[in-house]
Amino acid sequence: MKRLERDYTKSRKRADQLQKEKDHSRSEMQKAVSMKNKLETLCRELQKENKRIKDESKKLAQNEQLKREELSNKFENTIMEIKTRMGEENDDGSRKVNAGVDELFKAKFKSLVDQYEMRELHCYSLIRTKELEVQWNLARYEQQRKQAEQEAHRAKALHAQVSTFSQTEAELRSQLNIYVEKFKQIP
Repeated sequence: MKRLERDYTKSRKRADQLQKEKDHSRSEMQKAVSMKNKLETLCRELQKENKRIKDESKKLAQNEQLKREELSNKFENTIMEIKTRMGEENDDGSRKVNAGVDELFKAKFKSLVDQYEMRELHCYSLIRTKELEVQWNLARYEQQRKQAEQEAHRAKALHAQVSTFSQTEAELRSQLNIYVEKFKQIP
């Protein structure tokens, strides 16, 4: 009878231990699923941010292309105006005017070139800023991913440690029960 009670007690303790391990494993699994969901959410946010930045860069490039075309058209119109004026004025007095027109043409041309260079520098700086934003987002994602990996490794290590402690506790309890039984048998 005592043997059956002892076996029953051991079985009950083993069942309790297995239930604890099951609960702990379920908790660890929930943590891992939660971490996975966080990483997936972060990845989706990063993809949205990258898409937004690419769209903005594309719009900026299109706008800059339109501005370049406008400047080119403006430049061509100015040249056509100058040619028209030059064709209208062929006498000696017009040569002095043509010299003034040439100076005016040179000044306008220099102004257009300066505007074009400024816009190009502005476009380059905007694109560089967007590239830096993308790099920063990628670095942030990588940092979050590494942190999640570290947490997962830490959780596994803690799970192994808890499992070891549970086994040790079970062994010590069984030894304690054996000693208690022996103590009870001593008259």
